[in-house]
Amino acid sequence: MKLGVYTAVLQDKSLPEALKVIASLGLAGAEINAGGFLPTPHLPVGELLAGDVTPAQYLSTFDGTGVSIAGLNCNGNPLHPDPEVGPEDAEDLRNAIRVAGLLGVDRVVTMSGLPQAHPGGRWPSPGGGRVPRRRRARPPTCCGADGGRGR
Repeated sequence: MKLGVYTAVLQDKSLPEALKVIASLGLAGAEINAGGFLPTPHLPVGELLAGDVTPAQYLSTFDGTGVSIAGLNCNGNPLHPDPEVGPEDAEDLRNAIRVAGLLGVDRVVTMSGLPQAHPGGRWPSPGGGRVPRRRRARPPTCCGADGGRGR
């Protein structure tokens, strides 16, 4: 089993410093923030998408550290009904997926967000406007029989 940490807790450190901390704790994975509610001090999203930083240049920061990218995290609310919030968070998610592809990362962690409480509503509702979820008979096929736990 490989254990890691979400690097947002180390946002006050540069990526090389954060990787040293992660390795010193005996952890082998780093979930790197790629947008959403928090800044992206450990991932130059714009520069990677523009080609100003190549994937090889970025990934070389991990060489010799014993730490690898466990996934990218984009923790915004792309379904937020406020037109000043939802579209920006949705674009962050699309960019995170693009960057994951460039880096060869096969996991992007995200939140779906919440719809508005009623048609025309400006704020999400954690209960009032939700449609009840159906129970799944089996785990989603995208995650395999083990539910994505890698066992």
